[in-house]
Amino acid sequence: MDRISGTYDVLVTGDANMAHQQDLARFDVAIVQLQPRLKVIGQLVPLIPQALLALSDAPRHR
Repeated sequence: MDRISGTYDVLVTGDANMAHQQDLARFDVAIVQLQPRLKVIGQLVPLIPQALLALSDAPRHR
């Protein structure tokens, strides 16, 4: 997270535990979490339209 904070605008992830593993308020990056049943391409692709909509509204931390 330190490497992308302030460099990228948004992190798109499937990591449901990130908020428990990191203090997200420390980082200057918005986070969009995808929640497929399984993390396989066939279940991620249908989530892309929702992810694109979320990008514009994703709040940056910090």
